[in-house]
Amino acid sequence: HPGKKLLAWGHVTCGGTIANMEAVWASRNIKFVPLAVRAALLSKDAEVGPLTFLSEDQVRLGLQFTLVVYNNQSKRMEPTALKECTNWQLLNVDIDDICDLVENIIRFIIPVEEL
Repeated sequence: HPGKKLLAWGHVTCGGTIANMEAVWASRNIKFVPLAVRAALLSKDAEVGPLTFLSEDQVRLGLQFTLVVYNNQSKRMEPTALKECTNWQLLNVDIDDICDLVENIIRFIIPVEEL
């Protein structure tokens, strides 16, 4: 993407088979990030984890963050609020968008002067 800084992720393996297995493992794991982010924002359990530091307004804003996902009714890619996305839509978010998701949500919900 023009204007984006390049980030290299690397890992040395002992052979092609191991590399392929790890690639599948990593791909599976990253596909679940949008589901995990939404679940964390929707969690009402104060003991669950690190999101307890967010205010109710910040959680609400996080759930309003939009992702471009496929809409089955319109048969097009459309911006949709994180809270309104189906599991299928979240599992099919573009990998580049997933890599930036947490950072983009933080920028969306926390004022710049607080970062």
